[in-house]
Amino acid sequence: LAFDHFYVLSAAVAQLHDFDQLNWRVDKGEKVTITDITDDYGVLVLAGPKARDVMQAVSPNDFSNDAHPFGTAKEIEIGMGIARAHRVTYVGELGWELYVPADFAQHVFDRIVEAGGDKLRHAGYFALNSLRMEKGYRHWGHDIGEEDTPIEAGLGFAVAWNKPGGFLGHDALLNAKAVGKPRRRMVLIRLEGGDKAPLLHHNEP
Repeated sequence: LAFDHFYVLSAAVAQLHDFDQLNWRVDKGEKVTITDITDDYGVLVLAGPKARDVMQAVSPNDFSNDAHPFGTAKEIEIGMGIARAHRVTYVGELGWELYVPADFAQHVFDRIVEAGGDKLRHAGYFALNSLRMEKGYRHWGHDIGEEDTPIEAGLGFAVAWNKPGGFLGHDALLNAKAVGKPRRRMVLIRLEGGDKAPLLHHNEP
């Protein structure tokens, strides 16, 4: 948010893990305040080919690709509230994650549903999960965890190998990369059977 002010988003299953990681890395004498504000916000996800139309109907802000490109976040007006709109989704489609103060979340939700009309459908967690798996997005705590490296997870392309100052685990990861083929590799499996195939959610043998 500023040179000395950061807003960290974490997966629900990693909330305490990430909070501890941040606290453990505050050196003695550093003046740093780390606050968990999870309960202060509601999160609404609007995704799909009509997402921009719906956003434009509920907010005076500009949601064009030039004004709000992928991977950026902006504070926006929405209904009678203010939200932080992140141009990213976990399903591989156009869309936004909206971080709304909890006391305005219901109002913003109602405005989106009203504006969406026949352009909008509610989606459950398992539907969203199937889309992100289809897209190849990894989920920390389900697909990958602390014991996996980005290389094993197929995420080596997302590592800033030349990041100034390096990062925790940089040398170990470089060594793993130099070996070539990883000792193990995450893969996705599609079951045959179409609509009659069993649903795999997590940890099935």
